[in-house]
Amino acid sequence: MVTLDAQMRVLRTRLNASEGDWGRLEAEYTKVQEQYTRLSRDAEGEIIRGARLVATTLARLRTSKPLMEGPYDVVLVDEVGAANLPEVLLAVSRAAQAAVMFGDFMQLGAIIDNAEVGKADRADVKKWLIPDVFAHCGIASAEDAERHPGCTMLDVQHRFGPQIMGLANAIAYDGRLKPGDSIRPHVESDPEILVVDVDNLGEIGRVRSDGRFKGWWPAGALLARVLSDFHQTRGERTGIVTPYGRQVEATLEALRDHETGTTLVTEVGTAHRFQGREFPIVVFDTVEDEYDSRWMAEANRAKSAFLRDGIRLFNVAITRTQHRLYLIASLRRIEAAAADTPFGHLAELVRQKQARVIRANCLVTPTTTPEDDLAYLTGSFTGELAELLAQHVRVEDIHDERTFYDVFADHIASAKTSIWLWAPWTTTRVKSVLPLLRAAVDRGVRITLFVRDPGDKVQREPEHQGFLTDLRAILHTVVEVNVMHQKIVVIDERTTLLGSLNVLSQRWTREVMVAMRGSHFARKMLEHEHAAAFSRQPPCGVCGSHQVDLRRRQNGIWYWRCYADTCPKWTPTGRGQWTQDIDLGSKSVPKKIPSQGAGKRS
Repeated sequence: MVTLDAQMRVLRTRLNASEGDWGRLEAEYTKVQEQYTRLSRDAEGEIIRGARLVATTLARLRTSKPLMEGPYDVVLVDEVGAANLPEVLLAVSRAAQAAVMFGDFMQLGAIIDNAEVGKADRADVKKWLIPDVFAHCGIASAEDAERHPGCTMLDVQHRFGPQIMGLANAIAYDGRLKPGDSIRPHVESDPEILVVDVDNLGEIGRVRSDGRFKGWWPAGALLARVLSDFHQTRGERTGIVTPYGRQVEATLEALRDHETGTTLVTEVGTAHRFQGREFPIVVFDTVEDEYDSRWMAEANRAKSAFLRDGIRLFNVAITRTQHRLYLIASLRRIEAAAADTPFGHLAELVRQKQARVIRANCLVTPTTTPEDDLAYLTGSFTGELAELLAQHVRVEDIHDERTFYDVFADHIASAKTSIWLWAPWTTTRVKSVLPLLRAAVDRGVRITLFVRDPGDKVQREPEHQGFLTDLRAILHTVVEVNVMHQKIVVIDERTTLLGSLNVLSQRWTREVMVAMRGSHFARKMLEHEHAAAFSRQPPCGVCGSHQVDLRRRQNGIWYWRCYADTCPKWTPTGRGQWTQDIDLGSKSVPKKIPSQGAGKRS
């Protein structure tokens, strides 16, 4: 103990003696650091002043004093249409002799992140911050570009083939684009444009809306993944382009669930991210189903600025292509489009057989389809895709009441932790499914069911309400939803069943369910359906009843509503009854909700 005390006294003495040196060394370090910073800054300026060529970004230019000081004889600004006008003016002001700007008036402009700026009703904002360089100079079309004395059109392209060039000419460039010497037509066995038609895919082909023009869908994520794998195995790089960030997220989740074993990386992004880039293969997921038209289907040069931007987005997406372009969309939506829209021009290419159609419901081929019916696929391009799709999904063709339910029983028997069910109606099918669900609950599996509320004329029938009572006696949670059409099963947050078949009421009709395996995609589906939030059903705040259903207002707000006729606030009209809003965050509230029909019983 004495020895340790002596050592402590020695160390304290040394520490006190070195305090003066510590302050001196800190001051010397600060002085050297300042000198280094000054020299490095001067060195950057010296290098720039002596350089023949300096390459930088507009953002770096305005934040770096040496870059701003230059000097520069000539300034070249590339992708000028995607830049803010003040940044472009700042850059060209650095030129001593000349400034040249390169860009495309029919590609996407700069993103304005500040919503207040975008909505500002001020003349200076509208003149200097909202328009891009081309709009500021009055260039909105190929004819405007030709007439403008300061504009030169580079009209020869060396990237894509004649079909894509024709489509771009029709929607954006009024026929001005010409092919370079290296451009050759594709042979019949190597199509340049393929439309992947998602009609008749049921629930998998329905867009989950995030607003009037936005949304995401499982079909696009699944098909884009399959097409990417198809070309990766051939050593071809693929870019997947889509209008909406939510679809980018869904596709990335689908890609994470599947490893291809190749070193090639499939890139997924919005058209803004891919502007100025190119890929041998482009998959353009338009997120357009057969039920409602959205941004890409309604894009038009002659209407609002928003719809004109849709034309520009469509143009950016298709012109990233070097060799082959896939467009994932509803063929019915394409064929119904106005002639002066991108979809209208695409429909004309289909009619002229300059664009080939692949029907996704042929790719999603039921395993029970007779071999004769599959003969036309053998050895064909579509056949290869169908085989690849089979690696991702398992499909059951419901041509009687046994085929699917044998498979469904296996899924329920394999469940270990959770089963989520969206089944609009409960009919006599419940009798055969109930023992399977009871066995799963006995194993410790938590089961949540979403079903239509008694306001539905089918579901309110006494027999169907009786089946629902049987289900309530077994399942952990039963949530009644007003006007729901989803037909989904998610098992253990890993296997997702999607399609047009209602698992608790299916009878007589021929339907298809698709089983997709992958935890990322399953979680994405549960997240979109707000499964966790919607499963927390509260009792009525007035009478305490559990006769509470889930509803959605026209403004997109979801809420709980008591429908018990014994509640003091109950009224025959439904007005004035107890309600409670559900807070899902701002992303869950779209600006406008498209109308939805009551759906068809299946």
